Amino acid sequence: MITRFFQYIIRGEADRDIATIKGITPKEAPTIRVVRCPHCGAPYTKEIYKGQTSVQCEYCGTSIIIS
Repeated sequence: MITRFFQYIIRGEADRDIATIKGITPKEAPTIRVVRCPHCGAPYTKEIYKGQTSVQCEYCGTSIIIS
């Protein structure tokens, strides 16, 4: 059951439902941006989930803060 709700949020269905209730247009396409490690400059290539505040660099292990 938790997995179903998690997928509901991750797929953006929750955002679309909230936008519909509020009467605004939801964002259909996610914004794509490159996240780079501040220590080694390597790009972070894994998926970043909504609400995630930090990730770990795949190359040097530095914590990358997601703003």
